[in-house]
Amino acid sequence: MEKALVESAVTKEQKTAIGNYLKAIAQQKVTRAEELRELARRSTGGKFLASSVQSQKYLKQAQALEKEAQRYQSVLGSL
Repeated sequence: MEKALVESAVTKEQKTAIGNYLKAIAQQKVTRAEELRELARRSTGGKFLASSVQSQKYLKQAQALEKEAQRYQSVLGSL
């Protein structure tokens, strides 16, 4: 979808608007990834195994969000 947006942008204003949109989305994903990493570091007070599984889940989600943010940044580079 992002590539279609970039390819459809013809004018400088359109490219600027799409660039701003993609930057905002990438920043949101990075921020959420940081939040998830912080949650992974916190102790929930439960059993160790359950806490460890939850932490791993948060870390996987953070990694996925960071990959998406990188993808948005690479699309931005093609503007």
